[in-house]
Amino acid sequence: MNIIRKAFNRLLPYFQSNELEELWDIKVCILDKKTKQPIGGAGYTIEFYDEDALDVDFLGEGVLNPDGIADVRFNPKLMNSGYEDSDIPETNPDIFFIIKKDGEEIFKSVTTFNIDYSKNASFDIEEGKEFHLGTFLIDIE
Repeated sequence: MNIIRKAFNRLLPYFQSNELEELWDIKVCILDKKTKQPIGGAGYTIEFYDEDALDVDFLGEGVLNPDGIADVRFNPKLMNSGYEDSDIPETNPDIFFIIKKDGEEIFKSVTTFNIDYSKNASFDIEEGKEFHLGTFLIDIE
């Protein structure tokens, strides 16, 4: 019981702070379409975007590790419905990603529409909302 109380006391300031930002994670797994082997490692990066009818919101970027897995954390306040400076928050983002190798774009995904984080994301007290966008078999030449 004492361990639980200590853990609670450490976390309490985060719940009381106005500076705490809700963060979301997007996870993907990238495999080579022909060999089914992971794509990733040195020089590979991935960028995530929210596509709207009027603009595209950059959400974040990260590495694509040697196992073909990317896990990118972003602030959902970066998403807007419509224009970039819109005050209307995005509730169900339309997400696509771009994979780069040594800074050069090598793949752009199709857009996954209307992702409902409230229903489809898992939640972890330390990690926030996590959504696994899926495993993608891609063809790069």
